[in-house]
Amino acid sequence: MKKLLSLFISLALLVSCSNNKEKEKEEILEVLENTIENKEATDLIIIPEAELRLSYLKEDDLKSLKEKLKGKYDQILFYSIYDNNYYYYVVNGLFEGFKKEEQTFTIGILDTNFNEIIPVVYDKIYNIGTIQEGTVVVEKNGLRGLYDLNGNKLIEAKYQALYPVNEQNVLAQFKKGNIFGWIDLGRNERKGKTIAPHKELGRSPLESQLIKNWEFSNKKTNLLLDAKYYPPSGNIITPSYIFDLGFLPTQLPVLNVIGSEYMDNNDASFKVKATKSFGENVLAVIVGFFETGPDARDYFVDNETKLVLLNRNMQPISNITLQNGDTDCNTYKEYYKFFGDTLIEIMQGDALDYPYHSLQGYKYFALDKTGKTTELKTNRFFKYTKFVKIDKDYFYGCYRKEIGYQEIGTSHELLKHLSIKDLDVMRNEIFAEYGYKFKSKKWQEFFAKYDWYKPVKDNVDEFLTEKDKYNIKVILETKAKMKGHENQYTKKDTIFISNAG
Repeated sequence: MKKLLSLFISLALLVSCSNNKEKEKEEILEVLENTIENKEATDLIIIPEAELRLSYLKEDDLKSLKEKLKGKYDQILFYSIYDNNYYYYVVNGLFEGFKKEEQTFTIGILDTNFNEIIPVVYDKIYNIGTIQEGTVVVEKNGLRGLYDLNGNKLIEAKYQALYPVNEQNVLAQFKKGNIFGWIDLGRNERKGKTIAPHKELGRSPLESQLIKNWEFSNKKTNLLLDAKYYPPSGNIITPSYIFDLGFLPTQLPVLNVIGSEYMDNNDASFKVKATKSFGENVLAVIVGFFETGPDARDYFVDNETKLVLLNRNMQPISNITLQNGDTDCNTYKEYYKFFGDTLIEIMQGDALDYPYHSLQGYKYFALDKTGKTTELKTNRFFKYTKFVKIDKDYFYGCYRKEIGYQEIGTSHELLKHLSIKDLDVMRNEIFAEYGYKFKSKKWQEFFAKYDWYKPVKDNVDEFLTEKDKYNIKVILETKAKMKGHENQYTKKDTIFISNAG
């Protein structure tokens, strides 16, 4: 270790005294290589990476760059740092985002030496490395192709989709019409479900289950950095194969790329979590997107899980947000359940007009044979009593309501189980939905505030479904068990939430 300490002192003197930056780096690398070859396994060497890597462009750099390219291109939209080289995404025309149906610009890429390695003729260009390391997906008229960073056109832009694969001698899987196949390293188009060793690539990623390998993270994605400001924000142009299926929006911002002692970096990630078949033609894909980071006043956590329904040709039919955000109880609970091939139950994390500030509510969607979904409606607040046979698990959860306000924050009551009062509401709203005229003034006044309530029937027994009768029985049995022991179920607690700012 003494030898290593001497080495670092020598390196420090070398860096501080030399006037030739390139020579410094070469000498550092040479000494480092020699040392690594001879070092003991227990020795640890730390080299300052900042001395060896390109940095983000400062304001003066950006001004100089714009001046240099003035007259050749209308705008430098992004720049990217990859393999210790700069790459510049340049635009001709008026850029107003990638969402415009009638696009008024074209985009291309310049290398570090300002050579045009991807011509400025495309409608959209993605982040480096979304399909293969060192490659870029391009798009023209909705069709995709692939370049490497030397400017070689690896795949002509003539495919509806390109999919990433981890297979030897394969550039990408493709979709062309309703045909799936792959492009080999010789740039040859290959098709067929029986050609070894890549027969899975002749089927859709859903059919082969290769879709389960789809994931990305901004920590692993080469970011596109804004060429307008310093410090830059980062951007991820959602990979085409993910965007096409309605999983995520076209562009994802990544704030605070450089970071500071006051603010953490954003963290964003995406993953295919599960798949499920409905009959012969419809498949469901469960996808999750997770993001954390600082905003203007606080620190945000955003969870979004979607259920996306596709046909076997990878065409989206419909999608449902299963959970967006947390439940305000410092937990994130993602939940979905299929009842046969016709009903989907999902959890939502907020309340409507019942006293709780947040709770686990539910939504229900009917699913037909084509994969189209229709949200089922009911006037009941506790929707599950209408559509499914419930059990005691539906009563547990995280229920929070505000009970006091101060300038610095609010007091909240927190329950882990519905109260006896809640169970009374749950039972009586079943009768109320059928127009029952309550004898009690308490329930007359309670339901009178709802526009949908029409008290016209003295008896509604004939309208109760088998689900209604079953659920009323479960509610009454649970209420009986809770009497005298309610707090053992609800575990009532009080918390204080400070206001941000």
